[in-house]
Amino acid sequence: MHAHLIPSYYLERVAATKTIREGAPLRALVERIRTPLLEAGGAVSVLNPSEHGWLKQQAAKLADVFQRSSSNVEGRHGYLALRNHELRGLDHQ
Repeated sequence: MHAHLIPSYYLERVAATKTIREGAPLRALVERIRTPLLEAGGAVSVLNPSEHGWLKQQAAKLADVFQRSSSNVEGRHGYLALRNHELRGLDHQ
C-alpha cells in the first residue's frame, strides 16, 4: 500500500491538475503501478471486494493528506528561498 497504491493515487491527483497532454505520462505511470496490484495473483487480488474498496479508499485518503501536508512545506521553502535571495541581493536581474 505504501510503496505502490498511495503513490499511484497521489500521481493521479497531480495528473488531474495538468492538461490532457501533460498528464498523459503520469496517467500511464499510474496504470503501470496499479495494474500488477489489481490483476489476478496481485497483492490486492487476494482481498474480498469490500476490503479491496476500503483499501483503495484509504490509499486515496492518505494521498490527499500527503498532498496537503507537503504543500505547506513547499510553500514554506518557497518563502524562505525568496527571503534569502532578497537578503543576498539575488532577487535583482
